Amino acid sequence: MKTIQPSSIIFKNLRDKEHSINNFCAYQYYNDFWNSVSFLEQSGFFHSKKIINEFCNKLKIGVKYNHSQFLQGVSEMMFWIYCSKQKYDFNIDVQLNKIKNTDVDIQIKHKNYIFNLEIKCPTLDNNKISNNTLKINTGFRTIPKEILQDQLTEINEEVFQKIIHNSDGEYTNLQYQKLHDTKILSYLSSCKDKFNLNEKNTINVLLIALPSNMLQSYWGYLYNPFSGIFTDKFPNTYYNQKENRYYNINDLEMTDVVILSNLVSGHLKPNDIFNSWNLKNYFNLLCRNIHSHKFKTDRNNEGFKILYELLPNDNLGFESQWEKLKLYQEQNNIPLDPIFLDTYLYNNYRFLC
Repeated sequence: MKTIQPSSIIFKNLRDKEHSINNFCAYQYYNDFWNSVSFLEQSGFFHSKKIINEFCNKLKIGVKYNHSQFLQGVSEMMFWIYCSKQKYDFNIDVQLNKIKNTDVDIQIKHKNYIFNLEIKCPTLDNNKISNNTLKINTGFRTIPKEILQDQLTEINEEVFQKIIHNSDGEYTNLQYQKLHDTKILSYLSSCKDKFNLNEKNTINVLLIALPSNMLQSYWGYLYNPFSGIFTDKFPNTYYNQKENRYYNINDLEMTDVVILSNLVSGHLKPNDIFNSWNLKNYFNLLCRNIHSHKFKTDRNNEGFKILYELLPNDNLGFESQWEKLKLYQEQNNIPLDPIFLDTYLYNNYRFLC
């Protein structure tokens, strides 16, 4: 009987193809990828031809290449590597909701708890913005869209156009950055079809994999003091004009924790002195959902503590610095939270900024 050799199959499917991994074949990134494949092979991850094919499909190897889908696959792969190195008991693509016929990307069993992990990687905007464009980030929604548009029109005339006029040609126009807060709501709402609600000793996790330059905005969507999704200022219902639908706060109760991570950054611009395939090398922030059923009924659930030990995260250092900053803001009346996470990343993950 012929022995299956996963590395050979993957190499054959990848050879001479247009693919991000091949684009960096002269970099350590390429070698680290094959070292990771070899490790997964030795750990027994590729236990069937089906798993090898699934691996290739997720990373768009040997099939039509799609960069956004590749980043999604990479995000999942890095958890396979991490869980294998930690010798965790885990499975991929586990079906929890048979009625909806949906599955979660990874399920980890640890210390009598089950951790269901769904990973989302937003499609990145590849449209290049001219260096002459003044980029405006409104941060998050605090008022209805119609009122915001009226106020932006007024600010444009009184502030932005003056900046452009006085820039000596550095800026010739402006562009408002797109808000993605409804994308988080969409992800959270979709999880109600992925997770089960009342399973004992189970923690449901949504991980959002982002580039570093999007993390500050996503953190603001969750925690801004005016309309943050994970604050008591978030309304019980929220109308999404683009989707023509209402989000109900009960749509969010299935997900216990959201993890914000910059793990795609290492795959956009690889660096030879940085191992892009190691989950421990990235910023990961665990954000508890105050609207989840478990938080409301059992906020001291032991599973939350185990999750913090289970996955690499920045919570201890990040939250310590955030508490100090909040005190400084109150004493000096200077709002620094709109730049805090960006500053933290620059100080601790400069290679990824």
